[in-house]
Amino acid sequence: MNNKKTLSITALVIGLFATSLSAVRGQEIFNLFPSQPTNLVGEVGFFEERIDGGLFTHSNALFAKVNATVGTVYDKELITSLEYVNAAGDDSFGGFLGLAGENYYVGTRLGTNSADGDLAGDTDFEFNFGYVHEPLFYGIVVGIDVAIVSGGAYDVSLNAKKDVVSAFGVDVTARVELGKTWDYSNDYEYALGALRGSYDLYDGTLYAQVTAVDNEVQTDGFESALQFGYTRSF
Repeated sequence: MNNKKTLSITALVIGLFATSLSAVRGQEIFNLFPSQPTNLVGEVGFFEERIDGGLFTHSNALFAKVNATVGTVYDKELITSLEYVNAAGDDSFGGFLGLAGENYYVGTRLGTNSADGDLAGDTDFEFNFGYVHEPLFYGIVVGIDVAIVSGGAYDVSLNAKKDVVSAFGVDVTARVELGKTWDYSNDYEYALGALRGSYDLYDGTLYAQVTAVDNEVQTDGFESALQFGYTRSF
């Protein structure tokens, strides 16, 4: 039953995305103004371990992502992202479609999680919303993200990031995240910390990141993973 529900919602999300891309710029449909993609950002790279919701989902994987604004709805940006992960015998395709305000977002996502106890199975449908706030001290940006998974499970994560140093053209950013699940097949809590070094190159940004994760499910204490990538705006 959950699989049928996920497939139907998946079709709806993909249909909305396709409609927004093919519609004529400026056409109004229930206050929806689709447009050709803008703010387009592409990313390619390599995961030693891909991390989603505090869990390791794919090992030694290549990936490609694209994010874009594809219109407006009630003066809010209609945003979308697509991700393809290529791992040995375990490819994955996911995406997000939603609305973004100045410091919040709300939308639907196809992603990997263990709510149904099958982390390596098909992608799962989620309803997501989040809020980002930048306090007036220390340059720290904090946020909260909530995901409600098809079937009734949900999780909440708190995160914070800060630019810590910039030298010789390399910018280093620190990030921490704490999360907890409810009504998953096996509920868990997780904590992670990450350091990312970025360097501008050929109109884009080359980066390397190390992340340490403790998720109570796959780890015994903190375990680290490397990620490398290149991002560019078009």
